[in-house]
Amino acid sequence: MGDNQTGGGGSVQWLINSPKPKRHESKHESGTVLQSGADSGGEEDRDSFTVTIRLRQGQSIDDFIRTVRDVGGGKVAFDLPISVYADQISIHWPD
Repeated sequence: MGDNQTGGGGSVQWLINSPKPKRHESKHESGTVLQSGADSGGEEDRDSFTVTIRLRQGQSIDDFIRTVRDVGGGKVAFDLPISVYADQISIHWPD
């Protein structure tokens, strides 16, 4: 299963694990990093992403759900303060 872990711990950190990469690219230009790629796991309209969010300490699920807002175009958004956990946001996909 592929995954993306994003979180804090002194600054923002990310880690992407792609067990079946089809392509990948990393560019470093003028202090900016741009990474892109594709994994051969998962099939559109059949498989799903699983998104896991580590809530702020003391925040209830109901409090978090109230922060989710419709931003149009079939998308939702929420603000999540950066915490010390490197796996604050996890996205998994099937092989």
